[in-house]
Amino acid sequence: MTEQALSIDLIRTDGETQTRASASEDTVTDYAEQVNGTWPFPPLDVFHDGSDYWVADGFHRILAAQRAKRGSVPCNVHSGTQRDAFLFGLTANNKHGLRRSNADKRHAVTRLLQDEEWGGVTVRALADMAGVSKSFVCN
Repeated sequence: MTEQALSIDLIRTDGETQTRASASEDTVTDYAEQVNGTWPFPPLDVFHDGSDYWVADGFHRILAAQRAKRGSVPCNVHSGTQRDAFLFGLTANNKHGLRRSNADKRHAVTRLLQDEEWGGVTVRALADMAGVSKSFVCN
């Protein structure tokens, strides 16, 4: 992983790597108001597959940066695929940022269950991947 500033235009947000049910407009607005010259947030985590940079953690931050008309944002750049970005993002907000709602958790579990590969893993493995309890997956 390397940290570098990336042009916002290079960062892909359209690859279904977003693990939330939806973005919080209040959070984007709040973050955009804080971006005034300096970057007060942790770097985004993005995965580079050789041609594209996929957001794994930082959707609210990049939306705020776009709204604030920033040209670039600091990023932790990991080597990996679009799928790697999605997996990384599943538990990213367990440690920081806007906590996931139950709708966000349900969205993540549903996406995993619908996946050809991940939908076939055990309930325990699914819960670990999604950062939720086994009972949450079963309900």
